[in-house]
Amino acid sequence: MIVADEIPQNITLDTLHDLLPHSIRMVRFTITGFELREVLMEMIDVSAFLSTQQIRGMGFRGKTFGRLVLHQLKIEHGEFYIQKAGVWEKIIPNESYQIVVPDQYLFTWYFPILKKIGKSEIIFPYFLREIVAHKLIENEKGL
Repeated sequence: MIVADEIPQNITLDTLHDLLPHSIRMVRFTITGFELREVLMEMIDVSAFLSTQQIRGMGFRGKTFGRLVLHQLKIEHGEFYIQKAGVWEKIIPNESYQIVVPDQYLFTWYFPILKKIGKSEIIFPYFLREIVAHKLIENEKGL
């Protein structure tokens, strides 16, 4: 099994399947800035707990939950910021935002707030590994 820190230079479809063995689709949520702040606070709190827990299942998903990675989002002095066109802006409570998360976050107990807020849309027909493969090809990094 390949660990994310050990990703090879030239990735094949087989390597990509080893890295992303399960069929995850992505879910896009359209939410307000107020809801985004609530989601982020829950995700940070729950992921801190999950990172210490052993995962039980079929064995191909790894042994631990991993860590939460925020892209184009940051927290500074208790305030949440989003990066737009290279500029960090404070999240505005009444503004509309879109976030994308793995579908398991919607269908499992990890982050219950996601079932209650905003509008969710499963991004079809692609699995996460297909999206990654497309980006690798687009950026000439492999495959």
